Amino acid sequence: LFALTSDDASLITGVSRFISVTSLCIPFLGIGLPSTFMHLGMGRGKFSLMCTTINEVVCTVPATWVLGVTLGMGLDGVWWGFVLGRGVASVFNFAFARIVLAHEERRWQRAI
Repeated sequence: LFALTSDDASLITGVSRFISVTSLCIPFLGIGLPSTFMHLGMGRGKFSLMCTTINEVVCTVPATWVLGVTLGMGLDGVWWGFVLGRGVASVFNFAFARIVLAHEERRWQRAI
């Protein structure tokens, strides 16, 4: 991909800034993504779609807009909004997955 782009110094600086900021959300993805995939494994594709929609549309997009445009932080605000939105969404996905698992555990215990 980089072979097709120019070797402009501002591009290299921008890409390195993007990587350094957005890499901070990786620990949150470690709890959010498996929580979303859990619903797929349980045969609940609608819940998985709901979690993904919340992650992208409800949390990430508004956070990037608010930090990047509304607060005037520019491109750095977009990157930080990405981290904030993904982090918040991952925590919500994890909490929702715990609620679903607790409900399923009670249902399984009643069945026994």
